[in-house]
Amino acid sequence: MKTIFAESPETEQWRILQTYTYSSNIERYFNNKGLSYDNKTIEIISGSILQAQEYFNTSIQASLYTRSLLLYYGVSNLLLGILGLHNGKTEHITDHGMKIIIPPEYSKIAEIQIRPCNEVSGALSIFLKMFDDSLNICHSGDWTISELLGSIPEILDDFLLCYQGHQPYCIPLEIKKNKQNVVERIQNNYLNNFSEPFSFSNDIRGFKANYLSPQYIGEYVILRRKLDYNEIGIFHISGKKHLQVLHLKNSKKIALPIEIYMFMILFSLSYVSRYHSEIWNPFVSKDATGEKLIIERFLDSCRRLFPNYMLNYLEKENIRFTNSPQGITDTSTQLTEQEVIEIVNNMDRRK
Repeated sequence: MKTIFAESPETEQWRILQTYTYSSNIERYFNNKGLSYDNKTIEIISGSILQAQEYFNTSIQASLYTRSLLLYYGVSNLLLGILGLHNGKTEHITDHGMKIIIPPEYSKIAEIQIRPCNEVSGALSIFLKMFDDSLNICHSGDWTISELLGSIPEILDDFLLCYQGHQPYCIPLEIKKNKQNVVERIQNNYLNNFSEPFSFSNDIRGFKANYLSPQYIGEYVILRRKLDYNEIGIFHISGKKHLQVLHLKNSKKIALPIEIYMFMILFSLSYVSRYHSEIWNPFVSKDATGEKLIIERFLDSCRRLFPNYMLNYLEKENIRFTNSPQGITDTSTQLTEQEVIEIVNNMDRRK
């Protein structure tokens, strides 16, 4: 993990992304990766990232009537720019790659469904290939906004409060370290959110390859790592670890990158706000369930996190912004060998 000092993380992450809008930097990036390119691709990358920043900045002051639409445009442009950097060329995208299905009788925005489509030139399928080219999301069937929201660690607490009875798709962990080993644990009562709490590990990709069998001890489920453990967790912006739960779609278990979950949610919210004012207007002005709060929290999280995720993708490591002082290693609470010897000698003299 790379830590960067920043009084304003949002400002700093865009400042770093802006370095990829200069032609000489883009050319250097391509040359380092051994990719061929042309001037058209460079201009598209630069313009896409700069437009994305404009959309993100404009969304800060926007109301809920237009915020999701602005962020969807911003995320789409940012993904297009990063995709160009990824493969050194522009892709032919003809549509969003998704359709919206509104159930005849729905009670919450979360019940609205997204149906992936157009695996050849749809934006969703093309952007997904950046992260995982083995998935064909168009064969996965319909997704509800609820199951997508439940896949994002930063809004997990809001999700559990707002959508009681809906299964989340990430599990928060507590990590305890000592000199001998690392132990992870889950609060037992959290697993009550799942239909089969004692078999949750079957729905975590890579769990059995990296952990011993879970131990149910008191109020916690204890997870012990295997000797050849490889990291399979996803991380909250605070650094808190979560396990990603697989979705059962058309009889297959799959998990998507968080960036794609966010992209799909933003599309659905922006589509409804733009083309279904008869749904969106009363939701914004008259919501009595508190669902509006989780939607606002999600949009705020997208504005802060998505550029950070794209930096992580470009830099090939997790980047964490902090306003804590850097360059100082505090060992004031650690005892030196000589201090330990003096303590032991003093104890012996007191006997």
